[in-house]
Amino acid sequence: MYSIYNFVPGGTTNRFIISEPSYQLSGLAVFPCNGNLGVVVTSYNVHQFYFYEYDGSTLTHFGTVPCPSMGQAQSYGLCYADSRGTFFWSWAKGSACYLSELDIDFDAGLTHDTWGSIKAQF
Repeated sequence: MYSIYNFVPGGTTNRFIISEPSYQLSGLAVFPCNGNLGVVVTSYNVHQFYFYEYDGSTLTHFGTVPCPSMGQAQSYGLCYADSRGTFFWSWAKGSACYLSELDIDFDAGLTHDTWGSIKAQF
């Protein structure tokens, strides 16, 4: 299990325990989600994205999706680009590192088939 902390200006700290993924975290990004705060985490050796929604008091897991099939060996960092509405995910295959842009349509539901355009930047 891992802990995610929310630090609020003025001294309030909230701690949330997450049970997924079960391996070392490699990335965390926050994004707008249904008027709340979305949180997505990745793990080095488990090739999935774990999605949570934070409503101001509770962190709720709402989906797990496999990473795009690119033959990656390890998942590294993750960030959300608010100006583009997409995620950037770094990963490695062998000794080469890659950066992919992921456009995720949450309205369609989180399944393997809902991954939008995936653009690998080399």
